[in-house]
Amino acid sequence: MDSGIRCQQSCIEAFEALKIHKHQRYLLFRICNKKEIEFLAGGDRKKNYDDLKNELIKAAMEGDGRYAVYDYETEGQAATLIFILWVPSSLDPKVKLLYAASKEAFKAKLDGVKHEVQINDVDEIDEQEIYRKVHKLS
Repeated sequence: MDSGIRCQQSCIEAFEALKIHKHQRYLLFRICNKKEIEFLAGGDRKKNYDDLKNELIKAAMEGDGRYAVYDYETEGQAATLIFILWVPSSLDPKVKLLYAASKEAFKAKLDGVKHEVQINDVDEIDEQEIYRKVHKLS
């Protein structure tokens, strides 16, 4: 389902910069005014998954979801870009629907994302959960 929400060019530019230059560890995006997806911020390479987790929790406390792209690296494996949809179960149903309905169209603009993870609960934000989902472990 296409929500009609457009993606700001800054989102694509930030993503392309992440892919090419690797200056950021993660990127954060949000739906602004129910009209468009905007690039919020990036975490520099010194940041880690816990920093991203804190940003996602902060968004939930503000009553909002997030899209994120995380440049995931594990020892002995090539880095991979993970698209994260953060829609906590506590969000207003209309907000959850907006994020879910816009996800595919937005993700399609991010050429190079290898994995997708949807997170609905704080317990699922754990880095080990992300690892299991990316590597399809139980």
